[in-house]
Amino acid sequence: MVHNIYGQVGSDIHLPDSSLKAYLERALAASPSLDAFEHRYEAAIARIPQARALPNPRFQATHFVESIQTRTGPQEHVFVLDQRFPWFGKLSERERAASTEAEALRDAWQNQNLRVALETSTHYYDYALVHRQIDLLQRNLELLRQAVPSMEERVRGGESLDALLRLQVELGRLENRLSTLSSQKEVIEATLRELLVLNETALLPTPELKPVEAPTVDRSSLYNALEQDNPELRMLRKRIESAEARKALARMESYPDVTLGINYIQIGDSVVPTSDTGKDAWGVTVGISIPLWRERNRNVRLEAAAARNALNADFQERFVTLKAEISKRITQLQEAARTARIYGDELLKLAKQSVAISRTRYEAGEGTLLAWIDSERSLLELELNYWEAISNIAKHHLSLQVIVNQPVAGIQISETSQ
Repeated sequence: MVHNIYGQVGSDIHLPDSSLKAYLERALAASPSLDAFEHRYEAAIARIPQARALPNPRFQATHFVESIQTRTGPQEHVFVLDQRFPWFGKLSERERAASTEAEALRDAWQNQNLRVALETSTHYYDYALVHRQIDLLQRNLELLRQAVPSMEERVRGGESLDALLRLQVELGRLENRLSTLSSQKEVIEATLRELLVLNETALLPTPELKPVEAPTVDRSSLYNALEQDNPELRMLRKRIESAEARKALARMESYPDVTLGINYIQIGDSVVPTSDTGKDAWGVTVGISIPLWRERNRNVRLEAAAARNALNADFQERFVTLKAEISKRITQLQEAARTARIYGDELLKLAKQSVAISRTRYEAGEGTLLAWIDSERSLLELELNYWEAISNIAKHHLSLQVIVNQPVAGIQISETSQ
């Protein structure tokens, strides 16, 4: 839980490269939310010794304004020192409750690590995708712009103006789409800078989106890993254990606490001298608390039991939700892999052949500009969909890794249970 130089904030901070690992290391080191969780955990650790400690002893002094006369002399002062001892088992249950609560906060800190990693990684792949999409649009725009002079020449030579108008409409449509993507890129950049705690002047290395094969995932193995390694579920288990300790402690509210003490009485000189004149007196006291208010104690037990049952329900709800999330992500991963495979192996090749044929025919005067524009548009849409599928493969696989607490980009985001 020690932050390195990545935790600094300033315009002179730059990522070493455009890898996902570099983005994650920066986000995990600089996140203020992780700092907050870490300090909550430290505070919980400090509560454990407090829970197992005895209450502070009590000292009481009494001065007699009007002394009580006794045979050996007047009573002048009374000093009392006592210590309360909770009933057997109370301190150990308090310590267990505090200790398991601290462990739950540790798991909460680890779970927040996963949340930060998932959000950063998702925006990382969105950032890589939008750059790829902008490159594709710019390339497509450049190709169509190259056709404008020859099309204008043909119109001056007597050809119909319709094709030129269609070309200009297509260029306008692509320019508007490019402007939209540029705005999306700025939004993603702002979000990434926030996640990485970087100033507006800090440069973000551009991630490169590369074709990837979808990994094979085993549903039952992921379910087992979820139950054992997910820190959110571990956190809820620890809170249930803490609630069990508080429930046991609530039952002990009906047991008395014992107080042991020593009394010391200062005696003055007697008016009538005796053999023990002015001899101070002392004594030992024993007291117990009386758990008299049965209704209060019963409601303490009911509250503790209800809190424990609520946490049980929370655990079951999160376990079912996370299992459903795994199932959904597997389906989305498989669908993205299918799309990427079909587009990459078949449709993109055919679309590129169609563009080459349409352009050759147009330049030879055998085809129309509209046919070329249509083939370019089809290729562009296929390429955009292909790279979106590649991005989705990465994001859905990463989500599965995060849910079951597996290493991401070579980094163990959250420590395993100990």
